[in-house]
Amino acid sequence: MSLVRKTNAQNCWMPLLIWIKKCREIRDAGKIASVERIAIMAALNIAHELLTTKVGGGFDLSEVKRRMQAMQATIEATLVDQDELF
Repeated sequence: MSLVRKTNAQNCWMPLLIWIKKCREIRDAGKIASVERIAIMAALNIAHELLTTKVGGGFDLSEVKRRMQAMQATIEATLVDQDELF
């Protein structure tokens, strides 16, 4: 695997690793027990941090909205699949 492909593959995992770290922080705080609530709180915390942090001259709000809509669609599709299991 070339260095470029390896770097891109590593970058793809970064959002997941950040989310997992946030989930662990929330779980370790001990205030929330439900796995689903921990996952949602972690996602909300990351979204809040993203929206309150300005990198360089700011950020492209339309890109943030597009990515959040894509994440929401993925979450909803996953929840539908999960509901079909029960």
